[in-house]
Amino acid sequence: MNEIDCYILVSGGRSSRFGSDKANINLDGATLLARHIDSIGASTPIVVVGDESCHHNGNIRWTREEPAFGGPVTAIAAGLTKAPPSAKHIAVIAVDMPYAVDVVKGLDLALLGTHDAVIPTDGEGFPQPLCAIYEFGALTRALSIMKPIEGKSMRELSSHLKVAHIRLASELEYKLVDIDTPSDLEKVRDGRMD
Repeated sequence: MNEIDCYILVSGGRSSRFGSDKANINLDGATLLARHIDSIGASTPIVVVGDESCHHNGNIRWTREEPAFGGPVTAIAAGLTKAPPSAKHIAVIAVDMPYAVDVVKGLDLALLGTHDAVIPTDGEGFPQPLCAIYEFGALTRALSIMKPIEGKSMRELSSHLKVAHIRLASELEYKLVDIDTPSDLEKVRDGRMD
């Protein structure tokens, strides 16, 4: 049976547009990080790439990208070093996407039989690679090809992978929202996903 073997939560950015650590944004009574951890559940290993917080759970491993703030590709590489050696399917989620766990749980993992990654696209057709599932070996190979990886883009990483792009049903596209600014947070709190 296909399943997600490990989640990497990318949480170590500067949050410069938001003004404070986005992992600790409170949404509906819980931080974004805690929401993700609770949504994933206790049975699947989680690697958080970012500053260690007080939200502890037996299945969480903490790490930081080197150098700090080296970008999401660097964060993914750091997360892979903490993933279980037996992991085959890795979900990568940006902590500022509050509904991303729901999205990746709904992706068709069977596509990883013929693809290296399953990445949803938003309503405008833009891929969301920080809300996606990757095949561990293919992701590792792609990172190796890209060395040095500091400052490299997710677009470049994706270019080294055979990607299945999945368009979400229109009523689910709001689940790809990310919170970059205080205004974005207010829209999510108010249920406005425009």
